[in-house]
Formats: sequence, C-alpha cells, structure tokens
Amino acid sequence: MTDDISRWFEANIDSIARDILELVAVRSVSGDVAASRRALELALEKARSFGLSTRLEAEGRVGVAELRCDGGTAGGGEPETLGVLAHVDVVDPGDPASWSHDPWGELADGAVWGRGCVDDKGPLLICLWALRALRELGRPLRKNVSVIIGTMEEIDWEDLRAYKATGARLPDYGFTPDGAFPVTNREKGYCDVTLSFPADVHSGLGPWRIVSLEGGEAVNAVPEKAVAVLEETVPGAGRGSIAAALESSPATEQDELVVERIGDGLVSVAARGVATHSCFPGKGENAIVRLAGFLARLGPNGLAEFVSSRLGGDYLARGLGLQTRPEIVDGEYFGPTTVSPDLLSTAAGRFELTLNLRLAFGQTEEEVLSAFGRAGERYGFSARAEPGFMPALFVSKDRPYMRALMSAYERRTGLVGEFALDPGTSYAKAMPGIAAFGPAFPGKPDLCHEVDERLSLDDAAMLGQVYADAICSIAGSSEDLA
Repeated sequence: MTDDISRWFEANIDSIARDILELVAVRSVSGDVAASRRALELALEKARSFGLSTRLEAEGRVGVAELRCDGGTAGGGEPETLGVLAHVDVVDPGDPASWSHDPWGELADGAVWGRGCVDDKGPLLICLWALRALRELGRPLRKNVSVIIGTMEEIDWEDLRAYKATGARLPDYGFTPDGAFPVTNREKGYCDVTLSFPADVHSGLGPWRIVSLEGGEAVNAVPEKAVAVLEETVPGAGRGSIAAALESSPATEQDELVVERIGDGLVSVAARGVATHSCFPGKGENAIVRLAGFLARLGPNGLAEFVSSRLGGDYLARGLGLQTRPEIVDGEYFGPTTVSPDLLSTAAGRFELTLNLRLAFGQTEEEVLSAFGRAGERYGFSARAEPGFMPALFVSKDRPYMRALMSAYERRTGLVGEFALDPGTSYAKAMPGIAAFGPAFPGKPDLCHEVDERLSLDDAAMLGQVYADAICSIAGSSEDLA
C-alpha cells in the first residue's frame, strides 16, 4: 500500500534508525536504575521534539508521552484513550564476542543491531515516530493517545504497579509493540516457583558429595550453562564412577559435559546447553536438566532425580499434575502449561531451583503450589511462589479496536491476519484491554533475548506504517471502540 504514510516513513527511515541506535547505546539492563532512567529520559526527549507532551510518573520509573485530541466527545464527555505500553529496559546481551555486530548498537547489512532493537526500544521509538507522522500529515484525532513507557518490564514490573497505584487514569484499550504480528489476543499465564532442597539431604551422590550447584542467568531464559562442584567421599571410587556416567550419557550430550579436576578430591562438572526464551523451552537445550541427568547417573540423589525425570524432556512436567485446564477456550487455542528450570544456586544449607511456568488459561497460583507441594513430599523439597504471578490474558477478538488493529496490519502488509497466542508475557497483562501487536512479522526470525538481535530497515519502515495506520484508524474514529 503506497500513500502519504508509506512515503513519509520511507523518507524518514534513516533518521529513525539513528534514533534507535542512540537509545540502544544506553546500556539500560534491567536492574540498573540509573541507566534505565537515562534511557527513559532520552525517549521522552525524543517525544517532546515530536510535539508530544511528556511527564515522569512513579518516582521516575515510568514516563508518559501524550498526543491529545481537540475537545471532548459528541456528548461532552472525556474522549477515549488509546494506550501504547512499551519499555526501555533490556536483558543483558551476554558476551559481546558472541555477537556479529556491536550489541550496543550498530548499523550494518541494512539493519540496526543491538540489544533492544526489537525488545523494545526500536518499536517504542517507531510508535513515537508514528505519532509524529500523524501530526505532520495533519491527520485529525478524536481520541487521546498515551504512550506509557516502563523501565522494569524484564524483571518485576514494579514500575507499572507503582504507576497504577498513583490513581492515574488508565487507557481504555490499546496495544504493546512487544510481541508478534498479526495481533496477539492471548498470552499464557506467568508464574515463578522456587524449590528449596536441604543440602544435608540432597548433597549425597554415590562416592561424591555435592559442594555447590550453579546454573542460569535469568528466570526467563533457558540456561546455557550449569556447573556442579563435587567432592570425592570414597577415595579412588569417584573417578571410575564419572567415567561410567559419561560413557552411559546419550551420545548427543557427551561433548556438552566437561569434567575438570579443580583440587584435591574436587572436580567440577559443567553442562552446556542452548539458551532461548523460557516461553519457548523446546527451542533450546536446558543445561540444568542436562547436568541433573548426568548427576543422577553418578548415584541416588533426590534433586537430580526430580529434575531429570520430572522436568526433563517435554517441558510439560506431566507427572506433577499441572495439566488440569482445557487447551481450547471459547474456540481459541491456549495450549498446555510449560515448565522451565532456569536458575540453580547454592545458599546456606540448601540448593535452590527456580522454575518459570507459562500457564494454561484459568490456572491459579494455588494450583501450581499444590502440585509442587505433592512432589516435594516425595522428593524432599519445599516450594514457594515468587512475586509476579499473572493469570493468562484473553482479549476478545470481537472488540472494535481489536478489529481495527487487525485491519491496519492487513492493509499495510497485504497479508491475511489471524489472532494469535503467545506463550510469553508482555506488558499487555499490566492493564485491561491491551493486546500485543508486533513487532515480529510472520516468517521472520524473532531474536528477542537472543544473540544478534536486529531490526531490518525495511521492517522498521513497515512497522511505522502499520502503527501509524492503526493509531489513525482508532484515534481518528468518532465511534466508541471499547
């Protein structure tokens, strides 16, 4: 589709790319409050230069950029508000040497590269540019548009909880540019559970004793490395048992297990995996599961047996009794609950394993804890839920603004769209009536949280067109779209 919007973005794509790279260069890894604040202020500075009003909220953890319409509704009431929820914090890019280009921003091969280009700095800036486009092209708006920018999306969402606690008027509906096209009207629920294994019960391992266990870097990422430090308790017996365990390991895993002697009677066992987002655990290879499988071959151990037998394999943990909800809801697919063991650590007197669960529709925190409570009685661990439980999201595809989002996508891309399920969690769960809308196009690699995250300039220009079209059709309508 060629019109003034498409021509506007084609003419401005180089400037958009420069803005994205400038924001990506701010190393706002989640948890770095100062850096996240700098990224937020830079995004608001860009918004002000585009003619939007801006303000900081929730003690500087949230920013709001608004484009307000002229006047009220025909009945004299407050106009509806279309919300756009985005964030400027990012996950750590990891080892820069593993990237093809600078993880903190580089223009190469027709794309902007770096952590945040896709999740979520690039799409945020493109939405702001879309509002600039509508202003400069003179498109009338009959509804307010509020871009709400967070700084803690990749961790605990305390930013938006604090924002809502201020009593701020929330959008009537909207979208987050932090998912996939066409329109995601369903997201699985989210739950983190930590299992605590007493070390005096779970350190024994045949002729070895587990000194420490460590694995993973983030609760929402399948771990690529896990390490056990073992101490020989039966002199002379340990070496043979490790050789036997390696020999009995699956051929595909033997090269991914590295055993090193690190001291008198001490060895380290490192398992390598393949990292990916934990909402798609089957795409990766879980190093913690791989390590547990090896340890279980060394000797009886409740922790190793539980992880390897109950959490390994299909990531559905069927034996725990978690699959209690229907996979189809109102004719739409939600799928089963998945479980990914992502963090393993050693604390005073215990080993702790944190699991990331993506929940079927309707599943509750109480159900999850009950299932792990039953397993804990058998395997000797206790379970606690971490803060941040969120039930599954379901927004009816029949709501008028949802149909408007889909129509904008289809007009601009020429593709037929379907409402989709995402096993991940986005800011869509933070407020009522929010759907995930892009930025990943069908058939394109989604490099969110992965090495070589990048956004092609062609896709960036198309994103701008889709977002401008969607905002114009919704905010430009005089009808009630809620």
